[in-house]
Amino acid sequence: MQIDRNTCLEILNEYGIIPSKDKGQNYLVNPDTSKRIADSLSIDKDDKVLEIGPGIGSLSHFLYEKTKNLSLIDIDEISCNVLNNIYPDIKVINEDALKADLSQYDRIISNVPYSITSDLIEHILLNATKVKQCVFMVQEDAYRRIISLKGKDYGPLSVLLSLKGKAKTLFKVSPNDFYPHPKCVSIVFKIDLFGEQVIDEKGYKIVKTLFTNRRKTLLNNTLLLMNRDKAISLLEELKLPLTVRPEEISPETYIKLVSLCGK
Repeated sequence: MQIDRNTCLEILNEYGIIPSKDKGQNYLVNPDTSKRIADSLSIDKDDKVLEIGPGIGSLSHFLYEKTKNLSLIDIDEISCNVLNNIYPDIKVINEDALKADLSQYDRIISNVPYSITSDLIEHILLNATKVKQCVFMVQEDAYRRIISLKGKDYGPLSVLLSLKGKAKTLFKVSPNDFYPHPKCVSIVFKIDLFGEQVIDEKGYKIVKTLFTNRRKTLLNNTLLLMNRDKAISLLEELKLPLTVRPEEISPETYIKLVSLCGK
């Protein structure tokens, strides 16, 4: 079923759904946009595809046209009931995606709820070990934090993404394409994964520690992991000034830091 504004309102009324701001429930009601997002995911015939947070199936309709090897996961039980009724042939999983085992999937797509944007993308990049490509739609300000490699928006997730894959901006989506309207523009982007285990969850925790206090120097944050003499020696080994700040070094340097911190 293609979801437009009228069908969306009919489904919400039928199931007594009141869109929750806390859950980030803004439903896509422009089928042209939904198709364009679904078409952004390159799917091979044997790929296992997962849609996270499908809501009432705006993307699901077009994904199912591309592959029958599709699963949907949503934390909201009512949304899962809607999806089971509309798409009885699709596997629907009522589970928190942040706790789910994602290791079996080759492609992942999601209109990501704002409140879990960073946590969800982190979880996918660290735990979806077979994934080749992801397509996400996120709010514009969140997107800057995800892809920035310098300045105030540069952070641990930017480092992780840069090391795990290559991101490409696809297009913007107007608030008018949703019901209810969000307050800002959304960005659709894709990540092609490198397939190399450059950094694991333990290493990523070290990176997050090194960004603990952005106002302090990297040296000060390193003291959370080791004594001062060892921290100074580590920075000197990498030829980093003792005054360098977390946002001033590259993802590749963070990999070296993680390696040395583990010794």
